[in-house]
Amino acid sequence: MSRYSWAVLLIAYVTGLITTGLPYSGWVWTGVIALSSLVLGLVMPYRWRPGPKRHIWWLAGVVGILAIAHFQLRQPQPSQWDMSRWVNQTPDSVTVAGQILERPRQNRQGRIRFPLQVERLNQNNTVSGKLYVTVPLLHGTGLVPGQTVTLTGRLYEPQPAQTPGSFDFKQYLARQGIFAGLSGRLAAEPEPAQQRFGSVRQRIVRSLVRGLGSPNGFLVSSMVLGRRAVDLPSDVQQQFTQAGLAHTLAASGFHVSLLVGTVIMLVKPLPPRAKLWVGLVTLAVYLSLTGFHASVVRAALMGVAGLVALVVRRGVRPMGLLLVTATGLLLINPLWIWDVGFQLSFMATAGLVVTVPWLQAQLQAAAPWLPAAIATPFLIPIAVLAWTLPITLSHFHVMPLYGITVNAGTSPLVMVVTLGGMLSAAIAAIIPPLGAWVAQFLSLPVQLLRDTVAWSNMLPGAQWHGGEISLWQLVWIYGGIALLLYVKRLRSGFRWGVVLSLGLVLLGPYYYSQWTKVQITVLAAPDYPVVVIQDRGKTGLIGLGDRATYDYQLQPFLAQAGVNRFRAVVELARDPMAVREAFRDRYPVRKIWQFVPPPAEAGQKVQLLSDQQEFQIGSTVVRRIAQNPPLLEVQLPEQTWLIAPEPLVAVPQLERQPDVIVARDRPLIASALAQSKSAIAITVKAVKEGLADPNDPVEHYAIETDGTVWWTPERGIQTGREVRESVLD
Repeated sequence: MSRYSWAVLLIAYVTGLITTGLPYSGWVWTGVIALSSLVLGLVMPYRWRPGPKRHIWWLAGVVGILAIAHFQLRQPQPSQWDMSRWVNQTPDSVTVAGQILERPRQNRQGRIRFPLQVERLNQNNTVSGKLYVTVPLLHGTGLVPGQTVTLTGRLYEPQPAQTPGSFDFKQYLARQGIFAGLSGRLAAEPEPAQQRFGSVRQRIVRSLVRGLGSPNGFLVSSMVLGRRAVDLPSDVQQQFTQAGLAHTLAASGFHVSLLVGTVIMLVKPLPPRAKLWVGLVTLAVYLSLTGFHASVVRAALMGVAGLVALVVRRGVRPMGLLLVTATGLLLINPLWIWDVGFQLSFMATAGLVVTVPWLQAQLQAAAPWLPAAIATPFLIPIAVLAWTLPITLSHFHVMPLYGITVNAGTSPLVMVVTLGGMLSAAIAAIIPPLGAWVAQFLSLPVQLLRDTVAWSNMLPGAQWHGGEISLWQLVWIYGGIALLLYVKRLRSGFRWGVVLSLGLVLLGPYYYSQWTKVQITVLAAPDYPVVVIQDRGKTGLIGLGDRATYDYQLQPFLAQAGVNRFRAVVELARDPMAVREAFRDRYPVRKIWQFVPPPAEAGQKVQLLSDQQEFQIGSTVVRRIAQNPPLLEVQLPEQTWLIAPEPLVAVPQLERQPDVIVARDRPLIASALAQSKSAIAITVKAVKEGLADPNDPVEHYAIETDGTVWWTPERGIQTGREVRESVLD
């Protein structure tokens, strides 16, 4: 078969896998693929003479259909004896024994988490499967992979995403074959275990911390070994993520691409075979240091493909080799098609093997006096980020506006710290004191890198929430990039037209959504509602929630909704001061209202919201209608909402009957419902089982069970649970 035929078959397999993440069932896409292959087989042999024959197009349809079946067959499913079967059948406290599968790590709550291969539940030996375990810090310190532990605690079922755009914990664990969690503690002293490479990595981390101190030593360790091997302080990790440098802290495709590109640049005078061997040895050392995790192995294999494409140019087509490598990996595990690490590894390597040579040629033509050794370190992050930013925006809805500039500016520092850290790590693995001494020479570049990151995060609009990016936008963006790179005879005007279309495809849907959206969204802090009001480009917020609500619900929702600034915010007494400060530092706010007189040092932006005082968010009017407890009336052209952000005992006589009432729980809004028989109730807490009245005429939504609740003029009330169930159907 010709290379065109192979390319069509490989693309058909990948396309079949991509359809598994699209709306509608697999049967619908099976029919679409079959019909498409039939039509292409009849048409393309006449339209594309050098291309594949008719039977290849029909065979491609079969390959696409088999890809869908392969994906479905490889979906993890709990077995008959999986731990998830016992979640609702066991008492509050159980005893579990099993083996730790990965290095325990610290979560944001200060607890230690790790996956456990279960061997025994209480006295039952006929159990199987894995558990996601969290234990207190003191209980988890010193635990290593391969160790057998006995734990006691509470089994629970992981929860799906409660808010649009937030992290889907249940799906994340299910992809790893984990369908239940255990929150507990050690029940007995764990058995000792041989650590093998884990002890070497711990020795390296201790040596780097000894030489550079904390947190710089942990930062360099993360840049060399990846985040899986190091518990990097969350504040440092968050700073690098906000600046668009999160890839420098993980063993990712970007990291491998940067390493391969730098090594090839340094050994440029050597013959091709020597370059290939140097690159392969470098990747092997890197793998042994970071550990053979799936994400690292994927990135390394992509790096090998990129290395061969860069070194052995004669007779090798870079994108063809990359396509073969990616398809081979997806044959091993088709579920990786929706793994963000796999996607970023593929795109980063594509940027390295396709865009860097193109940028070098353009720069050589424009500035022939500039040495390639100086230019290449700046071109690598530009090329790689151009390919990875659309994927990043699609998954996380956040784009660092200065990301490319910061990456290009810090590229020399990143390379010095990474390569210097790898040298120190290699020495520390053999002679720890010497490795610590060598690491001291990295003190200045590490501190300069941290200062640059902190400075970039202080710039106005450092992070931009881009909202949802659909699949058709991604296809258009990457198709446009490929068109600019591969079609060399494009006229100048047409080339600028492609660039303009890319900008319109990326920004057009975002601004259209912002200028037309009218929506009220109710999120849930532990004891009170958090309400987001969107009215044609103007946004308001009532309440911020506690730290967990702010980090895991509010911020992901604002990113997914594309909210970057606020017209007005009502801060509640129960909003923690740390959350208020974090919110004010992150988002521009025109006016902040409070129910109590603010201190004098708060400034003119923070004001008291007095009784019967009102403010506007677009065409929506928000008015305080009661003094104690404070009540807010939200008046839209279509509806009137009554919001009780504080504990409510009784509702005063209302001038207007509310259509929707929002409060903590149902008993607290009984008097309001008595004044509006047709009102819809939205509460944080659900009515306890057995207390609900089946004949109750009131339409009631509880965030505790229904997830986030939102209202739009077109569709009325919707809930997170309804959307999840419609997707499953």
